[in-house]
Amino acid sequence: MEARIQAGEAKRENPKTEEKRFLRPAEAADASFLLALRNDPLVRKWSFHHDKTCLEDHKRWLAKVLADDNRHLYILMAGDTPAGQVRIDRNEANEAEISYSLLASFRGQGLGNVIIALLIEEVEQNLPEIRALTAEVIPGNTASCRVFEKNGFACTGRMETCITYRREMERMDV
Repeated sequence: MEARIQAGEAKRENPKTEEKRFLRPAEAADASFLLALRNDPLVRKWSFHHDKTCLEDHKRWLAKVLADDNRHLYILMAGDTPAGQVRIDRNEANEAEISYSLLASFRGQGLGNVIIALLIEEVEQNLPEIRALTAEVIPGNTASCRVFEKNGFACTGRMETCITYRREMERMDV
């Protein structure tokens, strides 16, 4: 499957460098990049799993993700440079939970909005079976809350441990 979403809209280009931002499917060769993201202190702070992961365990996890038809993992590219990752895990009800993270050097540039907007386009174009996208955010992670709200997600719950978001996918063919 060649799922490559080009980011042609102005909000998905860096006006200083005009570099394109797009998603590409992750592959086994991305293991070191994904591990660096996973073990980043800020990513761990806002993750539901705070422990560091070793390369061997990470490679096993990545192989399972890549082999699972209910999980889709993408790398956000800023030109030729990997900038982040986004994953969706689809359940039996054809709803998919989002997990995303950005490299420290790409934070604060609006790429959270870009990665989620590109993911929504990917789902609309290539994963029509997905009825809704969901997300859980740790309270206090206001940046992620804003990202989901800006991308049309409704807050569906606030608990001590997480804030939940949901976006129904609009289907023209239904």
